[in-house]
Amino acid sequence: MGRDRAERTFGALSLLDPNSRSLLARDLPFLSTSADSIPLNIPLLQALRLGCVVNIVHTYGMEVTMCLGPSMLPTFNRSGDVVLLERVSVLTGDVARGDVVIARSPSNPRHTVCKRILGIGGDVIAVPNAGNFGGTTRVEVPLGHLWLQGDNAGNSTDSRDYGPVPYALLRGKVFVKVWPPSEAGWVKNEAWRHIPVR
Repeated sequence: MGRDRAERTFGALSLLDPNSRSLLARDLPFLSTSADSIPLNIPLLQALRLGCVVNIVHTYGMEVTMCLGPSMLPTFNRSGDVVLLERVSVLTGDVARGDVVIARSPSNPRHTVCKRILGIGGDVIAVPNAGNFGGTTRVEVPLGHLWLQGDNAGNSTDSRDYGPVPYALLRGKVFVKVWPPSEAGWVKNEAWRHIPVR
């Protein structure tokens, strides 16, 4: 099987004129018109394969990242916790109220935010009015958007400041805290925190 594939892959080299073949053989010695001379264990190809696998896992699988700042106290520490986020839930639309997610910041796309989903498209959220005037304003979360808020509501810049966040800005769902080791464990869905009015 491997020999057939090698013959098909490198058979095209025989179509080149002899001068071009000799230049290729000199510059790229592992390319040859003979399938017998193709090494099966080329370190460069193994590195490329490994790079492809790492890229696929990073793009579609999971990633190690850090959540830092006071907005997610007491779930995460102010000085920063190392967490794992997975992307499959975001790609399949399997995120729900109460999940902790990492998203691109709507106000500065070069940064990310770590927040909890408190509302999904169609929810109406009661947002406290700014200042000491009391009362609330109702905000409807558009379809395809999420209402993100920090667990430490008194010290968090979140959807109350920049509004509903487009679903496309989500990078992944946080599912495990790995550092500090004394607090390592699953990050729980706290759906009880959600605040829709209807």
